[in-house]
Amino acid sequence: NRWEASQRLVLKCAVTLLDAADQPLPAQPLDEACIQAMRSVLRHPHLDAAFKELVLTLPSETYIAEQVQVVDPQRIHTLREAMRLQLAQTLHEDWVWAYDVHRVQGVYSPDAVSAGRRALAGLALSMLCLAATSGAADEVHGAWPGRAYQTVKTASNMTDCANALAALIHSAHP
Repeated sequence: NRWEASQRLVLKCAVTLLDAADQPLPAQPLDEACIQAMRSVLRHPHLDAAFKELVLTLPSETYIAEQVQVVDPQRIHTLREAMRLQLAQTLHEDWVWAYDVHRVQGVYSPDAVSAGRRALAGLALSMLCLAATSGAADEVHGAWPGRAYQTVKTASNMTDCANALAALIHSAHP
């Protein structure tokens, strides 16, 4: 139910903005209630890390396109990227916390709990890299792409390496 509610919350916002095709898309498309809902899921002490990663992943562009009357792929892409950037910037300290707390250190373990922790840490790293390359990052926040690159070079398992590489690619970092 929480996953469905999060998807519907984001979709409602997206569809409303996309259906107003004559209006420019706002730089901050998600309202405060949606941001707070995402933060509460991310910081919830009893939710599974894998579940958090699923809830915090925005609906795909394809799924958003299936919900609107007129499909404009560029507008959908622009809106979804604005949503990602807003979540990355607004929840920056929460993503730092999620990365630090859920990053699996030590020997690789294929169990479900460790896999969920790796997935959430990977999403957090992706968001941190996105926020760092947005142009508004200071010196401390701008260090995340370098940390991701270091992870690509030194990761003890393929999942962490792939997550770090994806974070660099999806943030358009050189």
